[in-house]
Amino acid sequence: MVDISSYLPERTIKRLRCVESGTCVLLDPNPPDWKRAEITAPRELAATDVELLSQLLLDPDSWYRCKKRCLPSETAIFSLEAISGKVNVFIDMSCAGWRVLKPSHAQSSAFFDPVYQEVRSILQRTFPELASPHSRALWKQGVIHDLCQKARQSGHDDTQGL
Repeated sequence: MVDISSYLPERTIKRLRCVESGTCVLLDPNPPDWKRAEITAPRELAATDVELLSQLLLDPDSWYRCKKRCLPSETAIFSLEAISGKVNVFIDMSCAGWRVLKPSHAQSSAFFDPVYQEVRSILQRTFPELASPHSRALWKQGVIHDLCQKARQSGHDDTQGL
């Protein structure tokens, strides 16, 4: 059996084991000038979702390494807080990929196909007013486009400080 340390460094594993809270922000899937752009304010994750996301990240069976033919597009950023620091997880729902920023600003990335539905459910529970009632769609039709337009008009800043 593969150990989680083959995906994440010990320091990140320790942080994920002690996560106390978390937030999520949605991103423009096609940002102008390819700069990361937030389209929502950060939203607190429910305690049960913080625990679930930490468990998923710490489970080596959640990590899936393969080659895919899809264009990555970041959907959201989960920021998980522990006493020892933050762990940022960039989510790409179009390719079912995640990228974990480590304390040293290095990163681990893979696909999360085995836990796609769980990650999707966390996003939908965090933003229930945007969630699609249809099983094939993550968000209601047109809602992401509208949020992107609103963010661009308001000059919403990018998240390069993450």
